[in-house]
Amino acid sequence: MVRGYPFYDRASSKVRENQDDHLVIKIIRPFDRFDFHCGPEKLKPTIRRVLPRPGERDTTWELAFDLSSVPKGRAEDIEIEGTVHDIMAKKGEGENWMRYRVAIPVAEASVWMIFPVNRPYTHYSLIRYPEADPSSFQKVDTSYTIDHPRGSIIAWSIINPVVGYFYECQWEWGPE
Repeated sequence: MVRGYPFYDRASSKVRENQDDHLVIKIIRPFDRFDFHCGPEKLKPTIRRVLPRPGERDTTWELAFDLSSVPKGRAEDIEIEGTVHDIMAKKGEGENWMRYRVAIPVAEASVWMIFPVNRPYTHYSLIRYPEADPSSFQKVDTSYTIDHPRGSIIAWSIINPVVGYFYECQWEWGPE
């Protein structure tokens, strides 16, 4: 079962003398299903989803932090972890794949797939193809890959994935 893929971000905010005690970070993404975990807890993080206007695709997520406990002039690290759930996957007889479509420009996309200990993979391949023409697929060049020797982890990273393309991992199951 594919649960989603995480992203992590860290920001630092310095509270200035004339600054309001609240910081709002807006994250605009074309994903509907996002789970956020923010910290540190002492900043009382809150998350609000702003639905797209008619005709728009992107959802705005507002992450608010209460900086009133941070002394003026001191920097405070803020951690943001999000999990995107808009991924497709299928497993079954002769058809095992996980794919995602790049919806927004990013510098790097990383995917980790963790397999059950009693159900390893034996071989896998990575391809990409434009949403409009799945028949024109090509092998993916990655900046790194992890191919675990016991068949429990597949991971890869792609620099500047192309918006509008599907990136797909296909695998074969090993013996149970």
